[in-house]
Amino acid sequence: MKANILPVILLMAGFAVITACNQGDKKETITATDSTTVKNIELSKTFYPLFENGDWAGIEKIVAPDFKEHNSMMAEGARYDRDSLMKYLKMNKEAFPDMKFEILHIAADKDVVFIHYHFTGTNTGPMMGMPATNKKADYMGVDMVRIKDGVAIEHWDYGDNVTFMKQMGMMPEQK
Repeated sequence: MKANILPVILLMAGFAVITACNQGDKKETITATDSTTVKNIELSKTFYPLFENGDWAGIEKIVAPDFKEHNSMMAEGARYDRDSLMKYLKMNKEAFPDMKFEILHIAADKDVVFIHYHFTGTNTGPMMGMPATNKKADYMGVDMVRIKDGVAIEHWDYGDNVTFMKQMGMMPEQK
């Protein structure tokens, strides 16, 4: 596990306790008290169904044109704005057309929303210049989204890239 992911995992564990999600009936508990924070949480939850369905126009409505992306899986030196994000999302949707995201926990601190998610999908399309592997991906991650005036302006992605790469055959399993 990368050292820089550990603080995020610890942070999310704290948020998991704070949000006190009821796993028995899968109801989410939103602990936010101010209306802007609640709206930010609701906006963040709309992203995943839009992505799963390839609703690019819907995503562009909730992402600012001057958006900033922080994602270790995007090519080094790439522009990290809404246009590069859209290309990245489309590439992932092509690679995993059956993708599904499950929100496990969600919390917010002022203008930043934290989403602990579970991703599943089958790689049946080209990915990062490689042919489809037809292998299944099943991993968890954390998204952090900064929201201003009802649109996402910044995003950090802390997916479990090691598990993902092992599942795709891009990295050997450790014994």
